[in-house]
Amino acid sequence: AKDIETTKDINTTADVEVYDSNSSNFVDGFIQKSLKWYRHKNHNDKQEGYIVEINATNGVKLKDEEFHLIYDDNISNPNRGIINIKINKPDEAKTYRMHIKTQPWLWYIPKDYGGDYNDSDNSNCTTHPCFKYTLKELPSSDIGIKSGNFNGTNYNIPSRGDYKRTGVKVFR
Repeated sequence: AKDIETTKDINTTADVEVYDSNSSNFVDGFIQKSLKWYRHKNHNDKQEGYIVEINATNGVKLKDEEFHLIYDDNISNPNRGIINIKINKPDEAKTYRMHIKTQPWLWYIPKDYGGDYNDSDNSNCTTHPCFKYTLKELPSSDIGIKSGNFNGTNYNIPSRGDYKRTGVKVFR
């Protein structure tokens, strides 16, 4: 899954990928997502592995005081290596670490980079898949053009990352 910054409920995806250092025949027709990683288009069955649940914490470790933000009915079955996720925005705007619990056989990490799969309390994102979810506050309603002449304005946008449903209208 990819990191997300938003102000709304969203639908996103997590890819089930396979590593192939030799570009063998096995990955023919697969979409290459990054260097030597391919979306596993044949992964279509929950028995092959799926997302069990996703837990949100304020830090990179799973802790007892975690809260569950994504429930079973918000996670779809795998289809052509893609798992759909619906995130209902939490009450408080801040950054959460979304810890993905899945089957151990779906986890691979290069030696000396992380550890064996572990999704128990106090485990961190080097032992299971995670992504960062940032819920931004909606801008104050007193900014923008109300009526009359417009001579320009400044908007406080601290990050230039991906935005969902953002646009600009220009009136001439």
